[in-house]
Amino acid sequence: MINRLPFATPFVYSTKGVSDVSKKSRELRDRIKSNDVRLFQQIAQHVEELAGEGQFPEFFGPDVTLVPVPGHAPLAPGAVSTAERIAQALAARGLGVVSPILKRAARVTKSAWARGADRPRAKQHFETMTMERSLVKPRRVVLVDDVVTRGATFLGAAMRVQSEITDAEIRAFALARAITDGEIEAIRAPVVGAIELDGVVRAEPEKHARKHPRHRPARDDASQAGARLLYSLAGLAALGTSIG
Repeated sequence: MINRLPFATPFVYSTKGVSDVSKKSRELRDRIKSNDVRLFQQIAQHVEELAGEGQFPEFFGPDVTLVPVPGHAPLAPGAVSTAERIAQALAARGLGVVSPILKRAARVTKSAWARGADRPRAKQHFETMTMERSLVKPRRVVLVDDVVTRGATFLGAAMRVQSEITDAEIRAFALARAITDGEIEAIRAPVVGAIELDGVVRAEPEKHARKHPRHRPARDDASQAGARLLYSLAGLAALGTSIG
């Protein structure tokens, strides 16, 4: 059982904010959700630059296996998921090798359509995912998805990988994380933090490779949904509000 999963994201969006930045952030979310491959390529280049500056330590490298996280329903034959396209863009920048070994065996409720208490829990995600077995078992795994809110999908996927590869180092990476209450100061807001399962856990800043005068701990407001995000923010104002 995984109770704490390291994660990283380069961007943030506000689900309800009314400021110009918050509204602009939802435009980025919509572009991500529209499977914009050119955008994925731009973001992958940005992530490569951030990694070169010391952000996202231990998340990327030639020995990292990028595992796309399945969507809420099984894929049609021959279809390529948004998460896999993101992983492909990251791999094209030398940030890892794509291995789509996780599959959704049974449909779950789409999180975006469900209220907090009705969202699928990590256990349900685990039970509805399967993993292809291989003679080569990756040791450094980074789960890849488009956005993360509470992190239950990531946790379920991590548990499934761990059930097959018990000694794997597992992390999670999404293009953007959702802030479900309040405004944001900037869209470009890279973080390294942790997704945690049920339980009261003290929020502490994760280790960051680069300090910034605005570096501070923060916590998502979704602890009632079975998983929550704990993270440290870096350089909110300095990194701007659009990706160009």
